[in-house]
Amino acid sequence: MMKLQQSLIVGLVAVSLVACGVSDTVEEAAVAPVESVEATSEVEQELITARVAAAPSCDSLAYDQGRTDCVLALGEDMLVFFDYGPVEDDGFRGASALTIAVNPFDGGDYQTFEETVSSSGNPELADVNNDGLLELMVPTYLGNVNTNWSVYQQLDGALDKAGEVSGLGLSYDDQSGLAAISARSSAVSWVIERYRLDEAGLTLVYALNTDMAEQTCSLDQGPAFAASGLNANDILTRCEAGMGEE
Repeated sequence: MMKLQQSLIVGLVAVSLVACGVSDTVEEAAVAPVESVEATSEVEQELITARVAAAPSCDSLAYDQGRTDCVLALGEDMLVFFDYGPVEDDGFRGASALTIAVNPFDGGDYQTFEETVSSSGNPELADVNNDGLLELMVPTYLGNVNTNWSVYQQLDGALDKAGEVSGLGLSYDDQSGLAAISARSSAVSWVIERYRLDEAGLTLVYALNTDMAEQTCSLDQGPAFAASGLNANDILTRCEAGMGEE
């Protein structure tokens, strides 16, 4: 994924420069600091874009390099830049203001989003609903175990905030066909959540509460459970059978 991201980033910038009649490579454009270039023309703006694209790919950063300015390629025609800055007073000690800038090269609209983050993690990409489009997960807060994530999805060639979740990380679950995340609620208990992700955003299907000490499972049905076609008894039976295997 890291090598694919880097090649996509270089390719996107190269295409944009050729379109503007500029032959400079990303490396040549990166020689001068961004602040030394006056963006008085489209060509100069593209040079600034190339300079920023020389930032590291977010998925190449180690965990302890979190909150480092970086870039991700979202598909074949969109770059997403992440710029961290100071927060004046947000109630979180050591937090940063994160600006997310979406730069499409297919004629789409330029977008910016703001997040306040106090996590050392890096932005991630994954297809969490198996629709062939990558979602963007931005870690905003890290607890002792669980991380709070802001989730953005691609809609009509743009990014749209789908919601927020908390846990170890959001991924696609083959068995249920839903977006899945697990969170530890105590030393012996976990909450396993499943979400539907569509144009309306993330909607909770169910939360499965497990207690390893008591060997019990309980199910909380979410707003999207009735339409999911899932059977509550089947979910609990599988959970309890799994408990017996521990």
